[in-house]
Parts: sequence; structure tokens; C-alpha cells
Amino acid sequence: SLSLLTYKSPKFGKNSGLVKFNNEIYYAYKEGVFKLDFKTKQFEKDALLSSIFENNQYTSGKMIIDDSNKIWLFSKNRIHYFSMSKLGNQLKQNAIPIPASLTNAMPGYENVTQISNFDYLIGTTDGYYVLNISDLTSKKYSVSISEITTNKLGEVPINRSFIIDGEFEYNENNISFNYTVPEYNKYIKAEYQYVLEGFQDDWSEWSTKSSVSFKNLSSGDYVFRVRAKFANSAIENNEVYSFTILKPFYRTNLAIFIYFLIIVAFSYYIHKAYRNFYRKQSEKLIEENNRLLEIKELELEQQLMKVENEKLVLDVDLKNKELASTSMALISKNELLTFIKEDLKKNSESNSFSIKSVIKTINKNITEEDSWKVFKEAFDSADKDFLKKIKLAHPLLTPNDLRLCAYLRLNLSSKEIAPLLNISLRSVEIKRYRLRKKMDLHHEQGLVEYILSV
Repeated sequence: SLSLLTYKSPKFGKNSGLVKFNNEIYYAYKEGVFKLDFKTKQFEKDALLSSIFENNQYTSGKMIIDDSNKIWLFSKNRIHYFSMSKLGNQLKQNAIPIPASLTNAMPGYENVTQISNFDYLIGTTDGYYVLNISDLTSKKYSVSISEITTNKLGEVPINRSFIIDGEFEYNENNISFNYTVPEYNKYIKAEYQYVLEGFQDDWSEWSTKSSVSFKNLSSGDYVFRVRAKFANSAIENNEVYSFTILKPFYRTNLAIFIYFLIIVAFSYYIHKAYRNFYRKQSEKLIEENNRLLEIKELELEQQLMKVENEKLVLDVDLKNKELASTSMALISKNELLTFIKEDLKKNSESNSFSIKSVIKTINKNITEEDSWKVFKEAFDSADKDFLKKIKLAHPLLTPNDLRLCAYLRLNLSSKEIAPLLNISLRSVEIKRYRLRKKMDLHHEQGLVEYILSV
């Protein structure tokens, strides 16, 4: 009896297919190939069969079982068939690189017909193609590099002999390889895999493209390897080409050595410049310290000079006081003697011998040169070199003129000077007038003012 079973998963797909193979039920659609688990009554995805639809290779879920118990499936670029392995209960995959565009079959209506043990009839755009699957595995093929071209940026590519040439200039770093399998088949094309050691770590994906280009390769050593397969036959040999892209001059050992010398020279220059800089800074600092020390010494000298000047001022003041005391003592003495002399003249007989003798003695004391010498020493001590200066400025001055200048230097009045010179006030005024004339002073210039300025 028949029964109808409904499965929610997988979903029904366009151009899907359903077959029974090796007592297993398979369902194929866009999402993969699923196998029915009779225990769970669920379809489970078969990883091996589903792998042919990866990378957007799905065209149809059509599956065909031939008389040799092989299951055939179709993808965009290959026709696949799976058979049971002789060593175990596992499926063995085989792929024939015949693209769907070549067979030109409507999706879901692909067809492979077995006409003998190894011969199959496949429809193509030009008719039918007889495929002997034993030929695909029994023949031996080899892959070879047919051409190598290099080019500099913006120049025409140059053919290279991969047997002889193995070194390229650093600017010849755009390299192309052409390779081939010397076997012609109108419908089946060889597939290639390559790797450039030094640039890549893994082999490329299988592709029917028989050339590859590498752009802007860095300097260094490279090994280009290419291998191929034809239908289900893996080609035993790998074609290998080793080459080197030379370093540019600025990266060669000589250039590096020159850079090293430049760096050493530059480092020496910098070191020397720093030494000179710090030496100048040190000299500048020492010079600055010396200048500060000189300033300190000058300040100390100025302070010492100030102290000495203050001491000199005190000494001058003291000597001026002594000179003033001496002058006042002389004035007092002369005034007293003059008073006594005048009193004797009034109250005694002028003809008395004793009175005349006393008056003579008094006159002698009033005009005594010793008194002037004492005064002059005190004056020179208090006002050094004044008398020499005034004498040098006015050579015609007499000793009495110099004496009058000394009294005027002390800023004494005519009344105070008269007793010192033992003359009358009128005579002092006359002496002052004559002194002005000898000094040839201008009318508007005062005598005392001039003497004080010397």
C-alpha cells in the first residue's frame, strides 16, 4: 500500500530533484543536498554532496543514477559524479569541468546517459559529446610554464626566459606567468592552482584560467609553483620557478653602509655641537659669575669708599671745628690784647717807659708770625692744597693776600678778620677790594663765592 508523507523541511525548491541511491533517498535544491533519516523521519543535509553547490554554483537539483550505480549532479562549471569507494562504504567525488553554458540544458532537464561501462553520452550546444571517464584517469598529463613577462611602470611587458633569468630589477616588479597543460579537449579544460612563496601562504582556488599576474612585488626571493588537474586526473608534476627581485640602490648593503657612515658623521657632528654648546654655556655661566663677583667687589669697594668718605668728612668736620676754635682763639686773643693796649693808652702816661714796653709787647703778640703758622698748619690740614691752588691760579698774590684768602675760605666776616690781621675794619674792606682786582673777578661775581668754589 502507498502512504503520503509530508515534510516541512527542507522546503520545496525550484528545479529541485529527488532520487533513491544506495537505498537512501536524496533531495537536492538550492540550499544543498539532503538525505532522509528513516529513524527520525527527517531530512538531514549531506555535507559531501552539498559542497558542489557552495560559492553560488547551484543551477539545478537534477540527480541521475546510472547503470554503474553512480549518482550524477550538475553545477555551473562542472558535472559531478559520485561512486561508492572500493575501500569502504563512502562516496568518492569526481568532477568534470564542463560548464552548464556548454551543455545549454534547461535547468532541471540535464541528462547523462550511460552507453557502456565507461562511455557516457552528454548533450551539448553542438550536439552530443561522448565522454570516456576511464580516459580522464588513465592519461598522464604535465603542466609547464610557457611564458614569463615583466614590465616597469608605464612600459611594454618584456618576455623573460624562466630557465636563464632569475633576477629582476626592483622596478621590474610587475610579473606575469602563463602556464598550460599540453592536452586539447574541446569540452574539458585543465584546472590550475598556484602559489607564490614569499608573497602567499596558501594555494589559490582551482581555476581554468591559465595565467596570473603579480603587481608591485617587494624586493626579495620568491618561488612560483603551479599545478594542474585534468578532469579527475591530478597531474603529478608541479612546475617551479625561483626568482629574485633586487633591492633598489638605496636599500642595498652599500647604501646601508653609506647611511651608517652618514649617521655616524651626523651623530659626531651633533655630539660636537652639543659639546660646543654646553662649553659656551659653561663659559657664559663662568663669565656671568665673574661679572657678578666683579659687581660685588665694586659694591664692596663703593661701600668701603663710602665709609672712608664718611670718615674723611668726619675728619674734615673735626679739623674745621679745630680750625674754627683756633681762629676764634686767635681773634679773642688779639681782641683782648687790642683792648688792653687801647686801655693803657687812655689811662696812663704815654711817655712812661714801662707802658711803652707793654704796648710794644702787645703789638708783637698781635702780629706774631707764629700765630699765623699755627693757623696755617691747621688750615692746610682741614683744607689741603687750597693755598697752593689759589696761588697757582693767581701767581701775583702776596702772603698777606693768601692769609686773607684763608680767612675768607673760613667764611669769616670783615669784622672777624680785622683783629686777626691787626688792622681796622676799613683796612679789611680795602684789602678785599684789592684782592678782587688781583684776581680779575667780574663785577657780578662775589669774592667769597669764588674762593669757596676753588
